[in-house]
Amino acid sequence: MRRSSTLALGGAAALGAIMAVAWWVGLPEGVGMRGFVAFALGIAALQGVAVWALWQQTGAFTLALVVVLGVVFRLGAWAWPMDLSTDLYRYAWDGRVQLAGHSPYAAPPGDESLEALRDDAIWPRINRKQALTVYPPGAQLLFLSLAAVGLRSVGAIKGAAILAEFCGMLLLAGALRRRGVPDGRLALYAWSPLVIAEVGVSGHLDAFVLPLLLLGLLASERGARSLAGLALGLATLMKLYPLLLFAALPREQRGRAIAVAGLLALALYGVYFAISGPAVLGFLPHYLGSAEDFNVGLRALVEWLLGFLGSRARPAAMLVCAAALAGTVAWIARRPDRDSYLRAGQVALAFVLLAPTAMHPWYALWMIPFLCVRASPAGLWLGATLPLSYLKYGPPDGPMPTWVTGLIWIPAFAALMLAAMRGKILRGERP
Repeated sequence: MRRSSTLALGGAAALGAIMAVAWWVGLPEGVGMRGFVAFALGIAALQGVAVWALWQQTGAFTLALVVVLGVVFRLGAWAWPMDLSTDLYRYAWDGRVQLAGHSPYAAPPGDESLEALRDDAIWPRINRKQALTVYPPGAQLLFLSLAAVGLRSVGAIKGAAILAEFCGMLLLAGALRRRGVPDGRLALYAWSPLVIAEVGVSGHLDAFVLPLLLLGLLASERGARSLAGLALGLATLMKLYPLLLFAALPREQRGRAIAVAGLLALALYGVYFAISGPAVLGFLPHYLGSAEDFNVGLRALVEWLLGFLGSRARPAAMLVCAAALAGTVAWIARRPDRDSYLRAGQVALAFVLLAPTAMHPWYALWMIPFLCVRASPAGLWLGATLPLSYLKYGPPDGPMPTWVTGLIWIPAFAALMLAAMRGKILRGERP
């Protein structure tokens, strides 16, 4: 091993050890969201230096270093209190409701018919007790499966999320090797504070979606169109946004994959529709309401420009962004790139930048793996700064600070425009 490589690996290992201590020690009690944001940005800075050192490193030792420390970070985060999000409590509740023979679409947690299922561990921390679940049938099948095998506490479900996401990490490592990408670049994903916090601390559903996305792309590479459709279809039935990834598949595979996913959707929605009727959509229609706005990017600017429309400015801006996203994804689908990972990365970045709805930090998790293959400056910036959006929760029910919105979105769009002007979109230069 050359001296320069030894120094790079040693430096990365030292930085990794510092990050491991930080994740395991955690934050002092009472620091709040500002403390977490400062922590996340500090870890992102350390990760950036470590990734720079590892960018051209490859080999078994490099891969083991990245993966082992990535696991250590997640296990440390697992013990953190779940103060960033209460979604995990709804997962546990929906599984409990189904295990008891009820439909999560039939009655909200606050309904008296479910009073017998309440306890002191899950019930008090469920958000929106009077609202039906927002999660689609694929997610409900997952919640039921977890409850059925005994994973009913939030800690157990979070552990399952970490395990599922670890499987995704291994799939990503294999994808990088097949493409001849240096193993060290896996640290861009495995050591990401955004990923570690949203999976290890909050246990978000996206942790279960990620391995399905990567499995679908792997199946596509192997020519298994039906398996690709099944994996992407199930992922879509958990979080909806993976629907866009069908554009990343080769043209000759899309028909079969979409057909398989469509049959799966009919089957799962059919089962829950038979039980719950039209209520199978749950809270989803309300998700488009203004009460759900959070960290909107381009849409905020479009809505401001359309202010002369009055109350119609918001829905008009949502339509503009939705049309822009649809058009961009259609353009990506027609690109000649044969590598599905290249198109997938472009699709994921387009979703984060153009989504007409809220953009919670965990919505961007699926963008991070593809940055390891082709690093987009806009994607790198968003991956590092999206935790800033938690500052909205600094004061109770307070608005998002204007400077936060600007700091997250303006540099990202500027970087994308600059890359486009230079003709360097997603060429994978060293970040």
